[in-house]
Amino acid sequence: MPEEELEDQLYTFKQSEEAITSWKANQLRSVRQDQARIDCLNLLDEASILITQDWAMKFLPAKYRESQCDRFRKRGLSWHLRIVAQKVGRLQSQTFVHIIENCLQYTSAVVRILEHTLCS
Repeated sequence: MPEEELEDQLYTFKQSEEAITSWKANQLRSVRQDQARIDCLNLLDEASILITQDWAMKFLPAKYRESQCDRFRKRGLSWHLRIVAQKVGRLQSQTFVHIIENCLQYTSAVVRILEHTLCS
């Protein structure tokens, strides 16, 4: 096998290995976070709430196979979603959506959005 082809194969192998490891880590994180959310919901009483929040996908064209890091650094029309759960007799939830143009997904933006949600 020519040296250049061997290097290409090795590169492809390493990229595939990293992608599989990343996917497995994401699956494990997802299961553990879901269990923690369920545990918190079971502990809710009428004096407490559970807020789950995250950024949703942006309305921007994505380049083929962009990394997660590249996607989260982009500017554009961002959606920030929050679900507020509370127990008033039974479990109830309300969803809040903030759509923001040209916002970097930094802590300062999340704090302002959360502040607005809590004042609503």
